[in-house]
Amino acid sequence: MTEKKKKHRREYLNDFKLQDGGEYKFEGEIFTVQTDDWDGLRKNIWFRTALVIVLVLVSGFLPSAGMINTFYVILPYMAEVVTAALFVWGIYKMTKGTEKIRSYIYEKTYPRFHGQLFVITVLSAMVSVGEVIHLLIDGAGDRLVFTIVNILIQVLVFLVSGNLMRFLDAVSFAKE
Repeated sequence: MTEKKKKHRREYLNDFKLQDGGEYKFEGEIFTVQTDDWDGLRKNIWFRTALVIVLVLVSGFLPSAGMINTFYVILPYMAEVVTAALFVWGIYKMTKGTEKIRSYIYEKTYPRFHGQLFVITVLSAMVSVGEVIHLLIDGAGDRLVFTIVNILIQVLVFLVSGNLMRFLDAVSFAKE
């Protein structure tokens, strides 16, 4: 019987080797972003990421009709916030250094971005549809303007996160 080799959480620590001076040096695989302007690429990624985050947060602060005691609007919104926070954490980890990214950071961040952004786009669509359903069933009362603005903001989240997904898919890496 063959045993499956279990991948351990901290296996990447084996890529650090003790040097003569007592310091540890990373000797694992390195991924390099294929661009001439790393700072420009990083600023572009952070601008788009900040735009998604600001839109998601502003949507939650609006007192729209669906955001008041409507589970089919609130639950997708909360999942959207959590997914956006995980995405931001991954972007931070990947972009905090130079264009040379250690393999364990690359493997934990970049391959997940597409899925996280896809989930954000789907959840923003769910929040928008939930707001429309709530508007059709219960009306908006005195919150009609906030409800319409919230729907428009969620449409913007959908568009911007989809754009960011395509932008990040176009970034290429080379293994050193």
